[in-house]
Amino acid sequence: MAMQMLPYPIPANEHERLEVLHSLNLQATRDDPLFERITRLVSRCLDVPMAAVTLIDEHHQWLKAKVGIEGDVTPRSEAFCAHTIAGDGSLVVEDARLDERFREYPGVLAENGIRFYAGVPLRSLGGLALGALCVVDHRPRQLSERELLILGDLAEVLNHEIRQRERIIKADQRRDHAEATLAALNRDLEAEVERRSREVELIIESAYDAYICVDQHDRIADWNRAAEQMFDWPRKLAISRSLVDTLFPDGVPDFPRSLIETTARRRDGSAMPVEIRTHRLEMADGPRRVLFVHDITERLQLRHKRELEARQDLLTELPNRRALQERVPQAMARARRSGQGMVVMFIDLDGFKAVNDDLGHDAGDRLLCELASRLRVAVREVDFVARLGGDEFVVVLEGTSAAMAERKAMALIETIEQPVHLAAGQVRVSASIGLSYFSADAVDDMEGLMRRADLAMYAAKRAGKGCVRIG
Repeated sequence: MAMQMLPYPIPANEHERLEVLHSLNLQATRDDPLFERITRLVSRCLDVPMAAVTLIDEHHQWLKAKVGIEGDVTPRSEAFCAHTIAGDGSLVVEDARLDERFREYPGVLAENGIRFYAGVPLRSLGGLALGALCVVDHRPRQLSERELLILGDLAEVLNHEIRQRERIIKADQRRDHAEATLAALNRDLEAEVERRSREVELIIESAYDAYICVDQHDRIADWNRAAEQMFDWPRKLAISRSLVDTLFPDGVPDFPRSLIETTARRRDGSAMPVEIRTHRLEMADGPRRVLFVHDITERLQLRHKRELEARQDLLTELPNRRALQERVPQAMARARRSGQGMVVMFIDLDGFKAVNDDLGHDAGDRLLCELASRLRVAVREVDFVARLGGDEFVVVLEGTSAAMAERKAMALIETIEQPVHLAAGQVRVSASIGLSYFSADAVDDMEGLMRRADLAMYAAKRAGKGCVRIG
């Protein structure tokens, strides 16, 4: 006999919500570093086996990021988050088997099924709920005010990222619309310049980008309102000035193609990264060049932020595995050029699991942060410390010998073994360290060098822990 599912609520703004969701296309991408990190972090902070970032479309729930959950998509009719997006705030279900909305769900009725759920809506710039950040457990439980605040704060981090992407899409749409309109008008400008001049001027004045027209001597012939706002030069002062004096004191950039990125100067001398599109016009009084200038400050900041996040461990703020994989080949190349060796050091903490089990994940996280800080301070500025994940760290020492590196590794063990004072009490851990040495004439590739260090670390574990082995 087929099970009768309880209907899920439909938000009043469902049509607008789906339009925004599809325009962002978030559900089509996987392995998004920030979403993955936040999902792992909320799982650790709330000590739950399952967590996810979900997106709800017409008929499905998409799992953009997840911990402890199989599959990437479920029916909307079986999704707790379908109820979360229809509410004004968070949704907490302490025991799903006692809740008439969910007790008949397959995921609840299954062996070792869902008992606890908590979710916070993820919202667009206009406040439309697109999905949720949620946590799930196999046993009934309650959330403290502090835990609910943590869930809300982490959801707000994702809200900020979603809204930044929405702003960029909208800005690009406005820019593309203005550029397309201007391009359409300029195609026949030479033949129709007199008849359509007023229409062109009106569109230029309302364009999102700065519009600058210069003559064959690079003197400004036209300057719209967006240019006034962007560079703080009033039109009446900008007209007839040279581009060099006004925007490019280091010289007008070459325009080998129609689109370039460069740096312009505002009236106060401050620098502004810009994207410039150029078009050449043949006018009755000689050739002219039209520049459409777009401020890309926000785009570059977002690009830098994403590059940083992609190479940084969220918990300890040390470089992560990706950054390590970029650094090691560079260090190997420098060793070959300089004739001086380098060492890769694999560090695995001894006793960390006991701290996690006895004092909880918060204490374990604080311990990892403290030891990361100690490692960063204990090495030279030219050296490199990264966290691979869990309780594993890697140190890259350049311009050193195997003997010097072994002494340094023993010193690092002593540093790690110093007591750490946590809120729950004083704890001590140690470390097993494996070294692999790379000489200037070595034939190792990066994988081989890393593998030797990893095997040496396991040899140190077998030798009794708290010691160093060379691979």
